[in-house]
Amino acid sequence: MNIHRNPVAWAKLGKDGQVHRLAHHLMDVAACFEAIVTLPVYRNKLEALIERDMDDFDIQRLSFLVFLHDVGKLNPNFQMKRFRKSSSPHASDGFNFIKQARKKDHPFHSLFMQVHRTMGGETMTSVMRHILAHHGTPARPMPIAWDKPKDLEYDLAENTKDLGAAAKAWFPKAFDPKARPIKNSHALCHFLNGLTALADQMASSNEFFDYYEEIDFGHSKWARKQAAEIMIATGIDPGDFKLQGTDDETLYGFTNLRPAQASMRDLDLDANLVVLESDTGSGKTEAALARFGLLYGAGKVAGMYFAVPTRAAAKQLHTRCVEAMKRMFGDIFPEPVLAVPGYMKMGDNEGLKIGKFEAIWNDNRTAQRWAVVETDRYLAATVAIGTVDQAMIASLRTKHAHMRGSALAKNLLVVDEVHASDAYMTRIIKNLLDGHCALGGHALLMSATLGSVARQEWMGRDIEPFDVSAQHPYPAIWTDRQNGPVFVDASGAQQKSVTMREVPSMEPDQVARIAILNAQRGARVLIIKNLVSSAQRVYNAIIEQGGGHLLFDVNGVPAVHHSRFATEDREQLDQAVEAVLENDEHRQQRSAIVIGTQTVEQSLDIDADCLITDLCPMDVLLQRIGRLHRRITGMPRPAGYETPRCIVCTPDYGMQYLTEPNFTEGLGAIIRDGAVDGIYTDVVGLEQTRRLIHDRPEWVIPEMNRYLVEMATHPDAREELLNELGAAWRQYEEAVMGRILDDTRHAGRLCLDRSAPLPEDYDERASTRLGEFGATLMFPRGTRGPFGNFVSQIVVPSHMSEGLPDNPPLRVQLRRDRGLNIWAMGEEGNVVRAYTYTRQGLKIMTEENAGD
Repeated sequence: MNIHRNPVAWAKLGKDGQVHRLAHHLMDVAACFEAIVTLPVYRNKLEALIERDMDDFDIQRLSFLVFLHDVGKLNPNFQMKRFRKSSSPHASDGFNFIKQARKKDHPFHSLFMQVHRTMGGETMTSVMRHILAHHGTPARPMPIAWDKPKDLEYDLAENTKDLGAAAKAWFPKAFDPKARPIKNSHALCHFLNGLTALADQMASSNEFFDYYEEIDFGHSKWARKQAAEIMIATGIDPGDFKLQGTDDETLYGFTNLRPAQASMRDLDLDANLVVLESDTGSGKTEAALARFGLLYGAGKVAGMYFAVPTRAAAKQLHTRCVEAMKRMFGDIFPEPVLAVPGYMKMGDNEGLKIGKFEAIWNDNRTAQRWAVVETDRYLAATVAIGTVDQAMIASLRTKHAHMRGSALAKNLLVVDEVHASDAYMTRIIKNLLDGHCALGGHALLMSATLGSVARQEWMGRDIEPFDVSAQHPYPAIWTDRQNGPVFVDASGAQQKSVTMREVPSMEPDQVARIAILNAQRGARVLIIKNLVSSAQRVYNAIIEQGGGHLLFDVNGVPAVHHSRFATEDREQLDQAVEAVLENDEHRQQRSAIVIGTQTVEQSLDIDADCLITDLCPMDVLLQRIGRLHRRITGMPRPAGYETPRCIVCTPDYGMQYLTEPNFTEGLGAIIRDGAVDGIYTDVVGLEQTRRLIHDRPEWVIPEMNRYLVEMATHPDAREELLNELGAAWRQYEEAVMGRILDDTRHAGRLCLDRSAPLPEDYDERASTRLGEFGATLMFPRGTRGPFGNFVSQIVVPSHMSEGLPDNPPLRVQLRRDRGLNIWAMGEEGNVVRAYTYTRQGLKIMTEENAGD
């Protein structure tokens, strides 16, 4: 029998056979944890949780417990993995180790029991349970054998003794009887779980810690020095970033502040939750960046995560934030991370991922780019700009939610364009905010169209009567420090008018005719459809009616803008739309037509003369109308469009048809297996919106914002309308409200409750949006898309990827129209799904569109 010698308990094996001793890895992680919790922002969070100040005894006790995070790797069956496959879940083994340490003859008994006595037995048990779950999923004790394999030469007792000696030498204050008890709480344990996971990921990075096999009792000094340097390099410790000042020029880049910006500058810095309601184009982004600067300068935050609705919005905002950070911090500034999966960008630098946890960068500063290499690290960056989904994951019972939430605790969380159109997302975001603010974190919510019902829910307050809600000032700022609004003086704000017209038709041919007619009159026309398929049909109708030359194009190819394009093509589509609808006083006056979906309603800095949109909820409609009001003051419009136009397409068969229920053009609902499903299912709110369009042919923004939103969303106004509409509408309303309640309950079941014990199970498929999950198709290297670009990947919507695994093998065929036919293959070489990818985007392949 071949005997395998393993004298040293190891924790990590290198690619070339290097061995990293277990004691050293445990110290590396403990040193990173210790460095994190001594940072002022994190230390303040812990002191708030234990309800007293922290001292060196507390920090070393907690660091000692974190030191034990991988102690289950002492198990001989784990150590056998150096030589062959062996089953040994070391998190569960850690439970067994701690159980054995209660015995008097165990090398850890005296150390363990001393901490048990001073910290408090219940606290230590709870904390340790959460630390052992640091891999992002629950860990539980299991009856696991610690018997040594017969072909392994390994001394468990000697290695355990060495580990105990190291712990005693490296954390002497942890075992001092003068240490005080620590108050136990679920929130404390959840927070420590996330910090342990964060420390473990940092200490496991090869660029930070080398591998050492032989025991070195001086390792703790080196590890602590290294950990302190790592905090600076990664930006967890923002000590190198010095705010240049808090004057308006530094914070905003200008001194002539708009009302909302001035009010935000003067706002109470002790307010943890702030809601800013202000119209599109009023400078909310600059106000948010200034809020970050002021909080950072006061030492209340150490970073910022700026969450926006879409990937396109994140990409655009990232560029603005890079310039803002340079202005606010000078030459040494926090480089904003673009927190969008598939992109590797930090500041002005771009990287290329070459493997799990590895990337190469154009400036070779890999350590500084640590937070952008993996998506679950995004929230640990000093400054990051990404989609709201990346923050919402911290609120779900899913892997690494704890690490995300604990990393986020140091940051100002900004959520842009919040509204009440999605009960599922609202519930998840509220849970995120509750947890963040409970730790003393700071959050800023911004919206142009937030109704009082949604706002009161965010703030945790009762709904006010319609008469009260409709009379509140607009714009306005609300905080958790006072009941009423902080009044924003908008007396000097520019009022922007738009003519409103209802067209009772949603047919592609009719939409195309209206668009072409307005473009021929010299207008820049923006069409926003509720469905991708509808946008594609309008595109075809415009081509058929001879208006193809009016469509915006990419590399000379007429295009349509939506989410079902490859990453590289989306970038060019964004640029092309902005070029056509550029918000620039020097732009050329050329008529054009842009067709898009929700991807253009809030993501791009564009300005049109005429908006043709499907009917949608009032808050969404006002957001879309904002694409008419981003023009620089004094920029000329074509004759006849001095006041921009909004044409709203409604069903020609009447709104009551939707209550039966029926689903069309994104409106109404579908009954599936007894459940209500759809996009814009609030038919009562849609009808109220339609009536306001019909009854008021000119809207003045932002003067009318508050009234319009309250009329469409407030329960009192809705009840009055329901009484007029009759029984069929009320029956539908009850079904929709039931669906909203179901969505809210479903979101609640998926939410991570940090005020409760660690959940027994996680849902790895928990989604930030209903129906969000879909497969990613990775194209073979060298594949060119329909616009002539090399393309790497495309995300398939969930309803188009049923039965498809993520990243399946692909067979790709070039079409005559420069598009692609794509066959996604199964494990046995069979075709699972087939698609076409053309200038219209991704579609399911049919006999009619297959091409050759």
